[in-house]
Amino acid sequence: MHSRLRQQQLSVLAALASLVLAVLACTSNDTLFIQLTATPTPTIVPTALALETKLNAGDVAWTISSGYTMGMLAKPGTGVDLGAGGQCFRNTKVTVVAKSKDVDNPSSNLILYQVDCGSGPGWLKEYELSKIDPAGTEALIKSPDGKGAILYSQADAKSKPVSTTPCADGTKVTTSDVAENPNVADASQDPHLYIQVTCGSDTGYVLETMLVPASS
Repeated sequence: MHSRLRQQQLSVLAALASLVLAVLACTSNDTLFIQLTATPTPTIVPTALALETKLNAGDVAWTISSGYTMGMLAKPGTGVDLGAGGQCFRNTKVTVVAKSKDVDNPSSNLILYQVDCGSGPGWLKEYELSKIDPAGTEALIKSPDGKGAILYSQADAKSKPVSTTPCADGTKVTTSDVAENPNVADASQDPHLYIQVTCGSDTGYVLETMLVPASS
């Protein structure tokens, strides 16, 4: 009699154990039976560009900064990671690796370029790179409308021209300086670079967009 009762008790316990195991196996959050796959870290993908830009992958450029060094971005975005992409000295010759729009602000017209600046790759804003060597080189005046380039007295398109006559297209000039507009609080307010050139007897600043390397 006792043997039969004990056998019944063991059968009930076994059934309960089986039921508990079945419930656990059906619970999607239980890691004893379901192996969870780690979520991969998202990769920032540069925004593909179909439009024509100042620089392209493989182009040579020079870094421009009002300071001795400049912080690079770790991604093609204007977030808060300035310097996370490493430091670069101004007037450094670099090669463009990639280009992208601002992934943090897709509506912006700002273009960013990934460059290798010795210490490693990082991203710089378009107005931090010049296609013209600032250390002094020959370039040609080439205006979009063919009317020549105005020579400004300062690195500012609102400053007084040094001459009433623009520097004619095709004129070979020598560069002596590349600068950002010093009269704005932030370079994004005037995202142009100004190249100091000598055209005949006049010396002044022209917009970088008005010049091409003499070898082009």
